[in-house]
Amino acid sequence: MFTQNTQLDIMRDSRVALSKIHEDQGKKVDLLEEAQRIQGQKDMGKGFYKPYDQISFESKIRVDMMYYDQLFQKLDEAIHPKIEGIMSALFTNVRQIYEFVNIQPEIYGKGINESIIDDSLEKAQRKLSKCIYETLDRYFYKLNEEQRREKYYDVSKELIANLIQEGMEPDTAVKFGIKTSVLENVLRGISFPFGAWSRVEYLSENIDYGRVFDQDKLVGLVESFEKKIHNLAKIIATCV
Repeated sequence: MFTQNTQLDIMRDSRVALSKIHEDQGKKVDLLEEAQRIQGQKDMGKGFYKPYDQISFESKIRVDMMYYDQLFQKLDEAIHPKIEGIMSALFTNVRQIYEFVNIQPEIYGKGINESIIDDSLEKAQRKLSKCIYETLDRYFYKLNEEQRREKYYDVSKELIANLIQEGMEPDTAVKFGIKTSVLENVLRGISFPFGAWSRVEYLSENIDYGRVFDQDKLVGLVESFEKKIHNLAKIIATCV
């Protein structure tokens, strides 16, 4: 689905943004180092994460694109051009968050890394499909109806209520709302595997971090990301 030009555009934009960040950091490096020193004294988890680097991000995005190609297989092809624009904005958002919290981008999936890019198309698709299915199995298929409602109803009830107001049957609305919430978990995991997302959540809420860094900006980036994956999850939920 993603054309070579689309991939090149995303990676070019990332390099331009990174260059600007380096330029800005050069102007205030002393202040940043002092801020990080103060933050590091109270942030014991910082040592578990490698710093952000652009090469890792580009490898991650190429693998993430492969995941989305698998998820979009059953979508109407007429929607694909619109999806490409949404995905470009999503990947920019993801890059901004990784850069802001300064951790190395992570690739989702047990045993999956940048080497999958060199696999044959059939082999790569098989690996990714297996990973997606195992995730859905863990988040959805292994749960009975009561467990699904307990886990997902509260987070999806606003969407469910809106769908019912629009005329959808209540049972159908509940199933669609739950499915959307499950897919949001999948999409969030692809962008930010567990360790990375835990770090983002911690820094979004940590009081000491907010005293040193622009926490409101990070929260805004995260909220923007959450909106994007919610909208994408709704699109995917129509065909899975």
